[in-house]
Amino acid sequence: MVRMLKSDILRIILSYRLPIGIIATSFILILSLLEDRNINIDVLYAFEIIMCGIPAMLVLIAGAFGYADSIYLDIKNNYYRSQLMRASLHRYIFSKVIAIFVSSTMILTFGITLFAFIMHLFVPWCDEDSMSYYVASNYSCFKYFLTNHHYLLFFFLSGFRYGLLSGILSVLSAYVSLFAKNRMIVFAFPFIGRYLCDLITMFLTSKYTLYDIFWEQHVGWKSPAFTIFILIGLAASIVFLIGGLMMRKIERDYIG
Repeated sequence: MVRMLKSDILRIILSYRLPIGIIATSFILILSLLEDRNINIDVLYAFEIIMCGIPAMLVLIAGAFGYADSIYLDIKNNYYRSQLMRASLHRYIFSKVIAIFVSSTMILTFGITLFAFIMHLFVPWCDEDSMSYYVASNYSCFKYFLTNHHYLLFFFLSGFRYGLLSGILSVLSAYVSLFAKNRMIVFAFPFIGRYLCDLITMFLTSKYTLYDIFWEQHVGWKSPAFTIFILIGLAASIVFLIGGLMMRKIERDYIG
C-alpha cells in the first residue's frame, strides 16, 4: 500500500488541482467579503463572519476538487483493473482514501492561511478591543497562538481543523461517486453532505454537529496538541469506516 500511496500523493503534488484548490479557497473567502463591503475590518473578525455562512460551505467544494473524483475516474476509464492486478482491493481503496483525505485537508489548510495572509496586507490581524478577539482569546483552543501574536499559525491551525472536516466530506463524496455516476455530483456533494452529517451527528450526540466539532473554536481542550490529536483520530476513524463501505461496494458491484 505504501508504494501505491506514494504514487497517489505524487499525482496530487504534481497536479494542477492542488494549487487551484488552494487559490479557489482564498478567492471564495475574499470575494465574500468584497460582496458585503466588509473589507475595512480586521482579519479575525472577517474570518469569523465568513466561516459562519455560505462561503464556508463553498470552500468544501474546492477541497473535493483536489482528488475526490479519483475513484470515479479510475472506474470510468477501467484503470482500477490494472491497479488491482498489482495490489489488493484493500490496499487500493485505503491508498485512495488517504490521498483524498490528505489533499482536501491540505487545500483548506493552505487556502485559509493564504486568505489570512492576503487580508493582512490590507487590514490588521485583529482588534484587541473587539468582541471577536475577546471570545477567541478566552475560549478558542488555539488561543495561545492568538494571544502571543502568532497570528498566521493561529489561522493555519484553524484552517487545518476545518480541513479535517473537508477531508471527511471529500472521502464521503468519493463513496457517493460509486452510486451517482456524475462528476459534478462528486464535487458538489460536500456542500450538501455537511448538512446531512450535521443532522446525523446532532441526532446521535443531541448536542454537537459535525461542524461544531471540527470548527467551533470553543469546542476543544486546553492543549492545542491534544485537541488536534483527538480530532485527527476521530477524522481517521470516520474516513476508514467510509473506506470499508467503499470496499464492500466495489467488491460487490465491480469485482464479484
